[in-house]
Amino acid sequence: MQDLPHWHGAADATLEVGWSALSSSDQDAPKVLVAALRALSRLAPALKSEALTSASLQLACRVLNCSSSPSVESCQIQALQLLKALVRSEPMLLAGQQGRAAVGAAFSAAKDAAPSVDDLDEVSNTALSARECLRVMAKAHPTQAVASVLEAAKAAAASADALDRAAAVHAVAFALSGAREVPAGWAVPLANALRDSAVWVRQAACEGAVLLAEELKSSQSVTGGFEQILGRLVELLPREPQLELLEKAAAAASAILQELTTDEAASVLSTAAPAVFQAIGDAEDQRTTALDGGAALAALARTLTALASCTADHFAPWAPEAAKSLVTLFRGCKAGGGPPIAAPVRPTVLAACLDAAGAVIASAWVDQSFQAQKEELAQAAREVLQDASAPSEARASAHHFYARVALACFEEFAPTLEVVLPPALEALRPENSECLAVKPGRGVRTGGHEERLAALEALGSYAAALGARFAPHLPSALPAVCSQAQHPRVEVRAGAAMALERMARVLGDLAQGLPSSDQAAASRLAEAVVASLCEILKQPGSKALRCTLQAKEEPV
Repeated sequence: MQDLPHWHGAADATLEVGWSALSSSDQDAPKVLVAALRALSRLAPALKSEALTSASLQLACRVLNCSSSPSVESCQIQALQLLKALVRSEPMLLAGQQGRAAVGAAFSAAKDAAPSVDDLDEVSNTALSARECLRVMAKAHPTQAVASVLEAAKAAAASADALDRAAAVHAVAFALSGAREVPAGWAVPLANALRDSAVWVRQAACEGAVLLAEELKSSQSVTGGFEQILGRLVELLPREPQLELLEKAAAAASAILQELTTDEAASVLSTAAPAVFQAIGDAEDQRTTALDGGAALAALARTLTALASCTADHFAPWAPEAAKSLVTLFRGCKAGGGPPIAAPVRPTVLAACLDAAGAVIASAWVDQSFQAQKEELAQAAREVLQDASAPSEARASAHHFYARVALACFEEFAPTLEVVLPPALEALRPENSECLAVKPGRGVRTGGHEERLAALEALGSYAAALGARFAPHLPSALPAVCSQAQHPRVEVRAGAAMALERMARVLGDLAQGLPSSDQAAASRLAEAVVASLCEILKQPGSKALRCTLQAKEEPV
């Protein structure tokens, strides 16, 4: 405490140096200004002086707003860092006029003045820092920050400069992601942007939709906004000329669909399904030979997966046409099999199509009108599983395909089990491990991780679908799943636990009717299940899994 006056004196001197550097034409002025801003970002929050905080906030805003200052990128980024530090320390700074000015300064800095024409994902460091600053501000004081951003965005939406309009959409998305709760009308800026004539603005809306689908807390207002944005995305998909942006629009639609209930998603099904089919139909165009075209097709297939999964109870009328679209894409993934898809993205397209095919077929298993397409899709999945050289991502999707089919047809799946069970068990073999342990409970992820997870899910689905008919395979399947109990990655252990829970139910169903000669073997299998589950649940990171399993009925 005795040194406190000295620290206040140092902070005041630092502030003075910063203001001097701001108005200086010396070539070293930017470096001095950066150093002063960096020091203030530590001193002001620590000293908790209202006067120092206010003056530091004014300096940061002036750096961001003053065109005649030496506010090169490094100065602007450091000014934004200072704003974040001040707001985190004193959220009520945003409640007054000075706070609104700070939000306005960060809003202006979120504009990428010279975006890359060739790469939509290339963004200046200043713009990235400003967007993150808006997120922090909205988290600290949601009401004031979001209101200020929405007000500024409304004005920017009328600008003739497309970059102003795009920056406004990005600012809204980041502010809302920080607040996580939304006011009425929050989706209007993004929905309008999806109809903008400038690619930058549509891009901002697509990226913002994905971000918000991940961050917003569920509420009636959030759902209503997502439905509004999804409706505009459905309009955009069949007419978006930019392949890279088409991929982003498809990703945005997928993200939103995963946040809606079946009935909510079903409300747009009649327009969404034809839009996706039309967009996928462009695979017949020569543009599929481009990398961007293949990536867009994969994203569209994932949108179809999300749509068919989310609206499974309503999707059957659309399943035949969906299957035809997917067959076309599958043929394009084969050499000489159809309209060519660029070789580097074929595994990704193939994997996305397999996922979509499983969801589509599962939604209309009893419909015989497109049996030929079903069989062709199933044959494609079978070939992937039986090809040891097939890309791991495609093999993972093939496991997903059969997991969905099994749960759609139940006992009818029994003859197929002999084909799909060996590849699933092979994926769990120790020599196929894709994760090298470096510390207890940790690992370095390499190739094949998704296939291992998919194989565990598939084994659990086969057991759930076939029930007692899966029993003859328990002696081979259970040890393979139990072997994952000490896997270094928590998600693999979780997948093993869920598969074990389903297999234990099979044992439980059989327990009463087994002859005495088989009861000892069944008892050993049950003991192995219990021992493996106990091993999984006692390891770090298993709290959520423990709650999930406790919520289920006792299987054995």
